[in-house]
Amino acid sequence: MLAATGPAPCAVGDPELWWPTRGEDRGKHADAVAACRVCPARVACVAYAVAAGERHGIWGGLLPRERLQLARPDAA
Repeated sequence: MLAATGPAPCAVGDPELWWPTRGEDRGKHADAVAACRVCPARVACVAYAVAAGERHGIWGGLLPRERLQLARPDAA
């Protein structure tokens, strides 16, 4: 398991894990999502991706459709 300090997992891990192609099974990228859960930059990463409208990749452990839900005006 990764520690909650140190470099972001996406900076040192296999970059392919964070860039799924359309229609790919999320299970294939479960390691990336799990690594994001303990990443010290997770909140900032998601905030950036939502604010920037990132349409691709796993950011802060979330897929694009999950980030779109956060960006909706009625999202809590």
